[in-house]
Amino acid sequence: ISLVNGTIECILGADGYYEDARYCNVYHHCIAGIDYIEYCPNQLAWNDRKKMCDWSVRTPSRIERRAIQR
Repeated sequence: ISLVNGTIECILGADGYYEDARYCNVYHHCIAGIDYIEYCPNQLAWNDRKKMCDWSVRTPSRIERRAIQR
């Protein structure tokens, strides 16, 4: 994957799940070069180590991110 203007750009062959650069409850599912934006359920955040949504206190992050309101 690569980061272009703060957004994920999926590259063919880089299938997988990736954290969002801005929001803790958003993650990206790259499949065949297409970025599918996914949202964690209420009060959960993306845990990039476990590759799943988890309680926010259990989600280590390199940066301070906020939750997107839907």
